Amino acid sequence: MSTSESQQVTIVVTGASGLVGSAIKQVIATEPLDSPYGRRRGERWVFLRSTDGDLRDPAQTDAMYAKYKPVAVIHLAALVGGLFNNMRHNLTFLRENLLINDNILWSAYKHNTKKVISCLSTCVFPDKVEYPLTEAKIHLGPPHSSNFGYSHAKRMVDVQNRAYKEEFGCNFSSAIPTNVFGPYDNFDLEDSHVIPGLMHKCYLAKKNGTPFIVSGTGKPLRQFIYSLDLAKLFIWMLREYDSVEPLILSVGEDEEISIKEVADAIVREMGFTGEYRFDTTKSDGQFRKPASNAQIMSLMGGFKFTPFDVALHETVKWFEENYDGARTGFKNSATEGKRAQPKEPEPTPPSSPRADSKALNAST
Repeated sequence: MSTSESQQVTIVVTGASGLVGSAIKQVIATEPLDSPYGRRRGERWVFLRSTDGDLRDPAQTDAMYAKYKPVAVIHLAALVGGLFNNMRHNLTFLRENLLINDNILWSAYKHNTKKVISCLSTCVFPDKVEYPLTEAKIHLGPPHSSNFGYSHAKRMVDVQNRAYKEEFGCNFSSAIPTNVFGPYDNFDLEDSHVIPGLMHKCYLAKKNGTPFIVSGTGKPLRQFIYSLDLAKLFIWMLREYDSVEPLILSVGEDEEISIKEVADAIVREMGFTGEYRFDTTKSDGQFRKPASNAQIMSLMGGFKFTPFDVALHETVKWFEENYDGARTGFKNSATEGKRAQPKEPEPTPPSSPRADSKALNAST
C-alpha cells in the first residue's frame, strides 16, 4: 500500500452500478472537496459492482473487506426484480438477499468496520397499516403477499442491526427510500418502476409514431425522490447519524404527485405530440401510501429537495442523450458491458494524522 493510501480511510459502496449507487458516485465526484456532501480529505471511496465479487458467498465477501479495509459501508447491493418476478420467485428473493445481508454485516463486524448503512425499501412495511408510514410501523404486521420474500429479507436487516448493536455495540443502521428516479435508472419496459417505464414508453411512441398508452386511470398518488437528493441524504447519514433506528428518506407528504401528472410532465419534456391516453381497464394498484419524512427533517434541520419538474427534466435529458448506454432491456451497448456510468471520484489529498480521525464521523 502506498503512503497516500495508508493515510486514507476507505468507504465502500456495494451495488454501485444501480440507480442509488450511481447517484452517490456522481455526488461524491462532483461536490466540492470538504463540502457537506462532498469527499473529505483523507477519504477513499470505492464503488463495487456485482462483477467485483459475489456477496452471496461469505468467502468472497470476507475477501472484499480484507482487501479494502473499509471504515464504513453503504450497502445497496440486492437481488431485485419487478412485481411478477417477485411473485414467481419469493424463495429466491428471500434466500439470496438474506445471504447478501448476513455476509455484509458479519464481515463488517469481523473486520471492525465502524459503520454500515443498509438500504431497505417501503415494501418492508405491513400491507395493512395506518398512514402515513413511519419508522415505528415496520414490524406491525406482515408485508404484502406478492413480494413477501424480498420484504422479509429487507426487514431482517433492521432486526440484525439491533442484534449487532445489542451484542457487539456495532454502529449499523438502515435507510428506507420512497420512489426513487433519476439518471442511470433501470428503463426496462417489463421490469422498471413507474417513471423510467413511462419515459421509455413515451420515447418509443415518439420514435415509432405510435400511441403513448399509460396503464390505469392515472389517479394514484406517489412521493418521488430524485436520486441525487437521495444520495445526499445517504451521505448525511454516513457523516452524522449514529442510531440503530432506521430512517425514511423521502420528500414530504405534501409533495405527492399523481401518475397522470407524471405522465403529462413526461409528454411535455419529450415533446410528444401523438396520441396519448390511459388504459382504464388496467389496475391502478394502491391509491396512495404516503411516508413521513419528519424524523430525518428534524435531525437535519431541513433539506432543499430538487423540484420535481427540474429533476424530471434532468432525467429525461440524460435518458435521451444516453439511450444506447442505458438499461433499457434491449440489446445495446449497456448489455455489451458499456453501460453509462458516472465518472470516478478523484483521489483526495492525504489528511494530517490529527485530521485523519475526523475524515469520517464513523471512524472516531
